[in-house]
Amino acid sequence: MPDPEWEKLKEFFHTALALPPKDRPAYLDRACAGDGFLRQSVEALLKSHEESGFVDEPAYAAAANLIVDDQQVERHPEAGAFQAGQNIGRYRINSLLGEGGMGRVYLAEDTKLRRKVSLKFLSKAVTRDHERLLRFEQEARAASALNHPNILTIYEFGEDDGQQFIATEFVEGQTLRERLQRSIELDDALEIAIQITSALVAAHRVNIVHRDIKPDNVIIRKDDRLVKVLDFGLAKILTTRTPATTINGEASSRFKTGPGVVMGTVAYMSPEQARGDKIDERSDIWSLGVVLYEMITGSTPFVADTSNEIISGILSRQRAAPLTRFRHDIPERLQEIVDKVLTKDRDERYQTSKDLLIDLRRLKQSLELKAGLDGSSDTDSASAGIRSAEAGSDRVAVPAAYPTSSAEYIFNQVKSHKGVAIAVIALLAIVAIGIVGASISIYKSRQQQQPAIGFPAINSIAVLPFVNGNADADTEFLSDGLTDNLIDRLSQIRGLRVMSHTAVFHYKGRETDPRAIGSELGVEAVLSGRLTKRNDVLSITLELVNAKDNSHIWGEQYDRKLSDLLALQREIPFDVSERLRVKLSGESKERLSRTQTDNLEAYQLYLKGIHSWEKWTQSDAKEAAEFFDEAIKKDPNYALAYSGLAAVYVNFGNGVGPDVPLKEAHRRAREAATKALSLDPELGEAHAAMAHVFLYDDWDFTGAERELRRAIELSPSYAEGHHAYSHLLLLLGRFDESFAESKKLLELDPVSETSIGHLAYHYLYARQFDQAIEQYKKDRELYPDIDFANNFKLGEAYSQKGMFDEAIAQFLKGFAGFAYEPAKIEELKKAFAKSGMKGFYQKLLEQDKDAPQSEQNRLEIAELYARLGEKDAAFEWLEKAYAAHDDQMVRLKEELGYDNLRSDLRYADLLRRVGLPQ
Repeated sequence: MPDPEWEKLKEFFHTALALPPKDRPAYLDRACAGDGFLRQSVEALLKSHEESGFVDEPAYAAAANLIVDDQQVERHPEAGAFQAGQNIGRYRINSLLGEGGMGRVYLAEDTKLRRKVSLKFLSKAVTRDHERLLRFEQEARAASALNHPNILTIYEFGEDDGQQFIATEFVEGQTLRERLQRSIELDDALEIAIQITSALVAAHRVNIVHRDIKPDNVIIRKDDRLVKVLDFGLAKILTTRTPATTINGEASSRFKTGPGVVMGTVAYMSPEQARGDKIDERSDIWSLGVVLYEMITGSTPFVADTSNEIISGILSRQRAAPLTRFRHDIPERLQEIVDKVLTKDRDERYQTSKDLLIDLRRLKQSLELKAGLDGSSDTDSASAGIRSAEAGSDRVAVPAAYPTSSAEYIFNQVKSHKGVAIAVIALLAIVAIGIVGASISIYKSRQQQQPAIGFPAINSIAVLPFVNGNADADTEFLSDGLTDNLIDRLSQIRGLRVMSHTAVFHYKGRETDPRAIGSELGVEAVLSGRLTKRNDVLSITLELVNAKDNSHIWGEQYDRKLSDLLALQREIPFDVSERLRVKLSGESKERLSRTQTDNLEAYQLYLKGIHSWEKWTQSDAKEAAEFFDEAIKKDPNYALAYSGLAAVYVNFGNGVGPDVPLKEAHRRAREAATKALSLDPELGEAHAAMAHVFLYDDWDFTGAERELRRAIELSPSYAEGHHAYSHLLLLLGRFDESFAESKKLLELDPVSETSIGHLAYHYLYARQFDQAIEQYKKDRELYPDIDFANNFKLGEAYSQKGMFDEAIAQFLKGFAGFAYEPAKIEELKKAFAKSGMKGFYQKLLEQDKDAPQSEQNRLEIAELYARLGEKDAAFEWLEKAYAAHDDQMVRLKEELGYDNLRSDLRYADLLRRVGLPQ
């Protein structure tokens, strides 16, 4: 039945519109009979009608007739009434999918391209109005330019025998409206909102506003849970913000949708839509906020019996009920985000969808981190630890009085050399052979085991993080361990390029199309897996997919007892290598089958150690060391456990415990790496750990290079080996060779912040400042939650270019990120304002020398004196650092702050004594 309030509104609007303007107030006095909101609504329509120049239909009437719920939709049965099997151009009709105010939608087949499509035939209400049809066609063309995985692809806007239609991608799945029939978990709601927002960011970037974001226009693809936003055909091209924007080379729309045209289902309308005002991307942000609110609470924010009452709630000052009224697991930050998207004053709302996307991602990452830390032994200190840059936005205060130079580098080295540890996890492969139990239950699905006849060998692959089917922390270390085992073992195969751990773990927890991953990583195949543990039985399902066309190559299911895990670690890589059709040399076969322990308990302790270590916090590093020690007690000849222990001590030093000073940490790292290599001379990660001991403890550059080259030789796909080697070559001033290693890192890890940020670091210390600034900006754009240490490096690049205002802005952000005292930051700011960079460095020097740990800041103080031109004082502090055998003396040749000392003979002498080339 029609909504009587809408009917009344349409009647009063049309009647008033027919009257001379001077007679309208008297008419509304009588008609509205004291209903202030009704009168306000009619007057808003009249005003917007006259201001806009034309209106397709009255604003509220358009909403009522075209895009509200099924009871309020005006049907157009004459629009595209077709039968199954009927041909429309090259399309063959299969079945009717649905119908609404804009027309009918059919499932059809494109007979030329052999693909399913959706055909939307426009109703007579659209096609009979020539100007409206032209505008609709232009906007559909604009929407078709949107190429984004979360946006429904528009193939063409066509006509056949007078029937106008739009052909789009056909998505098999369920609408978000259907999904809302059952409760949605919080993390799922956030992921859906993130994907919708990603679609809006792409559209808003070219000034297209959707105007009708609602659950009915969001579909969740059945096969991979990828979210698609539909109906960009209703989108409006904005011409007010950036008129120069073009789409497919064409200028923005020559049609202006008048402010009186209110699109959007009533419950999801923004206040400005409901008033008939001009709209922009902030209107989409409001509508998305309503959708997010509904996913969380099961209800829209403003619920009423009639459309008029809903709009009254939207326009009133009343706020939506807090989320905690509906459920108790709501993070405070989520409530803040929802409050901001549903702010009725659009100037106080999120101003861009990109800003909203950043906040949603940060929230999701922080919730994932919290979930990962719930089982750790020291969650309070974990929140102050160091985490990998690609993992999210929860950064840590690193105790340092002056992080802009050497202290900054220490932080960078901790991050950049985490590969020593991360790659350790990859050597799960060497653990493969174990005791194969007596009788075991084996089920293998062989339906599609063999690849198609003539299927070519695959030369590159990405092994995605296995899904933890149990969704609990107790099983997570197994699913991650299987992933890294497979990555490392396949990396042993010569001629096969395997994406690194950091590259593939970029996709952990994300539902992504294998074709998109193949394109991003430049691989031919993608392997995904799922692990489920029930009591003492593991069930593992694998699928190998052609990344070019998403076709299935091979699939297997393995059901094993937990006691057979060691044998399974070897079996899976052999099966996968067979399906890749790669030729295994005798050396590759030997590496695939190599064993490290037959003690299952030691192996599981090792996996737990790696799982803790990968969280990259000080408290978890300490826990990881404890797990590795326990594994060694179970099996004193377990080389991988020694290698893991060496990596922890190399990267975290005295962060492993208060009783472990830096030199002691180096000693323990050397001892563990030496033991690992004595047990297994071909353990690449142990060679890498030993390289760091040689470099920082011995200043042995030749030995460090030898160990890193050996690590890379053992596994050419060892991305972190190339990463560490590039840093070493920078220290030695061998910039061309360093860049070559940086390129190899990018080939193996093209998407993570580690590799992208490293290239920026390379440009900076190779004195290519323009490229450094460009790369750091790219890094910041791709990873808005970038580590604050990079503020210092970007600031350094600006400073070297003479862009001091920009440099100071970055330096101060970096200090704030390091939890520097606000009063000291203000002192630095004032010093720069008064005396420029010299004043800034002078004040920083005073703060450093006054600090209790000034003796530990020897190199920072030396560098500041050098920047101030006080050479004698600089060399005095450099000699103190040399006498203390400060491990960061290895950066003497690389560091930009010492550039004005290079002509001094004392500098050359220091280089010689440290062992660096002149």
